[in-house]
Amino acid sequence: MSFDANADTNAIATKRQISEKINSERREAKNILKKLLILVLIRSKVKEFYCRFYNLYTKRLFLNSNSLWAIAALIDPGQVGSSQFPVGMGWKSQDLTTPFWMRGVFSLQMNEVYLLTGGNIGDRLKYLSDAKAEISKRCGTILQESSVYETAAWGNEEQEAFLNQVLKVQTEQTPGQVLHSVLQIEEDLGRKRSLKYGPRTIDIDILFFNEEVAQQPGLTIPHPQIQNRRFVLVPLGEIAPEKIHPVLNKAISQLLSECPDPLTVNKFNQ
Repeated sequence: MSFDANADTNAIATKRQISEKINSERREAKNILKKLLILVLIRSKVKEFYCRFYNLYTKRLFLNSNSLWAIAALIDPGQVGSSQFPVGMGWKSQDLTTPFWMRGVFSLQMNEVYLLTGGNIGDRLKYLSDAKAEISKRCGTILQESSVYETAAWGNEEQEAFLNQVLKVQTEQTPGQVLHSVLQIEEDLGRKRSLKYGPRTIDIDILFFNEEVAQQPGLTIPHPQIQNRRFVLVPLGEIAPEKIHPVLNKAISQLLSECPDPLTVNKFNQ
């Protein structure tokens, strides 16, 4: 009888521990959901998000794989993958079968993106400076910047020489969000897209995004012409000579030494 009594006591204790763990996870989930609400409210889509959040919140007070995907969809519907949160979404990749309390799913990953800025109309240096300021405001923190370089126009040489600079930026944004931001900056700084390889006030290209290899409408990562353009490789090699191209598996310094582009790239005397 004492053995049975002990077994019952142990079973009750185990159930109590499980119940306490579930309640603890529910409380933690609720706190995370509240933080997510604040985050997304700050990032706009207020009305739409609130309705979707409310529906989710009233149906689920704990986080299983379904609610994790639902939350991911609220943050960035276009970036939700099939088995993990993709790095490009701004979340650390996580195994969704891992117990919730071991995951730390909601620790945001800061992404590193390399941008090339350039232009050949008007006050070229000021346009580069204005673009850099807007990138800092709209995309993230500029960690490094190359010198400014001058080179003849590539692809259509019957125009003024370009000034170019490479920026290394730390951002929480996805590739698509960065693309949207830089296109808006170009537009705000007077960029007109009337002629391919034509003159422009400012051009901002995404060169690398972390170590990702991706293609979507209007965006290929890494930029497909990096290895063919000396005006890209020279400033990029100044701040990241050992960075490995994720497709070609070569360092930037090696790509520069092998580059077939004959155009001369000179450091601009400001």
